[in-house]
Amino acid sequence: MIEVTGYFAAMGPLFSPGQVEAATGVRFTTKNEPGELGARGRYRGKAIPYGRADISDNASGAALVSPDSELLKQALAIIEPCRIAGATSFVLHLDVKYWNQCNLEFSPSFLSAIAALGADITITCYEGNSESNPGVRDG
Repeated sequence: MIEVTGYFAAMGPLFSPGQVEAATGVRFTTKNEPGELGARGRYRGKAIPYGRADISDNASGAALVSPDSELLKQALAIIEPCRIAGATSFVLHLDVKYWNQCNLEFSPSFLSAIAALGADITITCYEGNSESNPGVRDG
C-alpha cells in the first residue's frame, strides 16, 4: 500500500512569485522573494539569494500520478508565467509513503504530461509504520 502527496516548485535567482500571483491570480502555498529574510533552515535570519514558490494539491494517492491530476494542471498553467517572472528551475516533487512494499507505475499519458511540463521530477520514498496507518500490520 502507498500514499502519495506532492507539490510543484519554481525557483530562480531573480524569480518573483509575487509577480506571478499578480499576473495570474494563482496563490502559491509557500513563497519567498529574492532577498527576503529566511525564517528557518540555512538562510534563517539571512537574505535568501533566490525566489521560490511551491504549489501543492490537497489530493493524494493515484490522483497525483494521473495526467489529469489537479497538481499537474496547475503546474502546466503557471510554468510559463513563472519563466516570464524569472524562474529558471522547476521540479514536480512526489512523496511516497509505503507499507510493506513500494511499487510505482506510471502510464504513458502521465509520462507524456510530465515531458510536456519540462520540469524535473523527484520522487522520495519512505517507509510508513503501523502507527501512521493503523489498518496495516507491521511484519
